[in-house]
Amino acid sequence: MRKLAVYCSLVLLLAPLLVLAQPRHDESRVFRIKTKVIPNDSVVRATMIGIRLGAMQPVGVLNERFGYFKSTGIRFAYKNKHNWMFGALGEYYFGKEIKEGDILGAILADDGSIITNNGLLGQAKLYARSYFVGATVGKLIPLEKHYLNTGIAIWTSVGYWQHKVKINNDDNIYSLTDAYKAGYDRLTSGIGLQQQVEYFYMSRKRLVNFSVGLDFNIGYLKGRRTVIFDTGKSGLDYRLDMMVGAHVSWFLPIFARNKNSVYSF
Repeated sequence: MRKLAVYCSLVLLLAPLLVLAQPRHDESRVFRIKTKVIPNDSVVRATMIGIRLGAMQPVGVLNERFGYFKSTGIRFAYKNKHNWMFGALGEYYFGKEIKEGDILGAILADDGSIITNNGLLGQAKLYARSYFVGATVGKLIPLEKHYLNTGIAIWTSVGYWQHKVKINNDDNIYSLTDAYKAGYDRLTSGIGLQQQVEYFYMSRKRLVNFSVGLDFNIGYLKGRRTVIFDTGKSGLDYRLDMMVGAHVSWFLPIFARNKNSVYSF
């Protein structure tokens, strides 16, 4: 009994010392890494900034004026938890083929040159230019039930559409200064509608995000020049202009904060 009492006394004396001797948890040495975990079957809310490249072919009456356009543009959009997307779109179209007759024929010499302000022979180059800016709304339809942020996206955009003949007057030709150039440029503008159907891919790892799709532009536009110099006719006509084409885009998603974020230590 005496030995048992001695052993118990030693345990009671040493127990606090053993506890104090244990290594302490130093909070200052713990590095916390916040990780946002996105389940495969959840819809991601994100703000997207996209850069677009493409080509457009005029159809109908617009095809009588211009050849095909190359295009570049940018789109800002927000995708909500229901896979609806809202934003703004701007596209610039540029081409070299002008089909609508010999626009500058009345001021050209027999060799196709024009007399400059210095009495020398010069040349003017013509280009096709157009742009579209507007508000856009889209709906993403997932193709996989296990990943709801990739699929077919259908967009509709409504905005302002303008096109014209750009006249390059680098040779300082008096008859093509700004005061006269407007008589040849066929400036046309109005309300435009753009429809897009695309394959929309948002990477699980957020590194590769792109879309590839088809475009259709239609606009009820009006000519903005009172007189067209080379025809002598009014340039205030109303037109139904259309283009079809395709595009590819890369976009950067900025994800909204998720309340279900997981913190790992």
